[in-house]
Amino acid sequence: MGSQDTATLTITDDETPSGPVRIEAEDYVAYFDTTAGNAGGEYRNDDVDIYTTTDASGFYVGGIRSGEWMEYTVTLPGMPPGSYGNFDAVVRVVSTKSLSHSIDLEIDGQTQTFNFSKTGNSWDDWVDITLEDLVLPAGEQTIRLTMNSTKFNFNYLEFIPTEPAAPSPGEIALDSSLFLVDEDAGTATITLRRTGGDDGEVSAELNLMDGSAVNPADYTHTSPYIVTFGDGVTTQTVTIPIVDDTIDEGNETINIALSNVTGGAMLGSQDTATLAIQDNDAPPGSGPIRIMPLGDSITLDMVRIGMAMVLWKMKGAIAFA
Repeated sequence: MGSQDTATLTITDDETPSGPVRIEAEDYVAYFDTTAGNAGGEYRNDDVDIYTTTDASGFYVGGIRSGEWMEYTVTLPGMPPGSYGNFDAVVRVVSTKSLSHSIDLEIDGQTQTFNFSKTGNSWDDWVDITLEDLVLPAGEQTIRLTMNSTKFNFNYLEFIPTEPAAPSPGEIALDSSLFLVDEDAGTATITLRRTGGDDGEVSAELNLMDGSAVNPADYTHTSPYIVTFGDGVTTQTVTIPIVDDTIDEGNETINIALSNVTGGAMLGSQDTATLAIQDNDAPPGSGPIRIMPLGDSITLDMVRIGMAMVLWKMKGAIAFA
């Protein structure tokens, strides 16, 4: 056996951390400060003013002036590194001054702003200010905090992984219980609405069924129609060809039904409707009747037939169409 009979195997951990990640205010890797020296005299010897506190972590950055900034290195949780996740960013601050304070957070090419005002009457009244649902990449990041005001203190910044908001595909329903179309219009339009959410692509099946109108004599279709809503789309229409015949047949109806919703959407309560075709054909012998008097008086005898009053007898005039 040779002399090299033992060895060490080193396993490098390439996983990013899980759970919240806290960055202490005093642990910056670069800074810009407008005043010389550490007025607080704590933790490190440079120009950032660091003080002790009884709040979390034991130190804070104070003496802040507008335009000053600090940079930090942070490793955000998530696998694999570079994949994007949702985070809440929380900054812990305190101010007894009724001023408009703000801190810009620069990370991954985007800038988000923490806004706050007076947090209490004591410099021990620390509060958390939160930016919700930031979409950020996992892995090591360099971030910058730029101070846009003065007279406040800063303790730490924390990134908390969150679950992304559940998609809301909504529900699909017919826009009305009754659609009207004139027989000579050529086409009828049926409108569908998507409400309660518009996330993702969803679809519904629209079926037409004969009522008193008959396919293809009164309308034509290739039912079912598959109606698709793209991501963010909330309105769709279906066009139904209408046959303009010359037969007096009164108003006619088509039955409409929605079903088979896909993409996680729900079927709305208005899932059936009626399409009414309004007849434009006059009955035989109909039309205006002209009456020509033959003397000084006219006697008309009328009779009721159903809901109509019909001329039955006439004296002293002649009638013609």
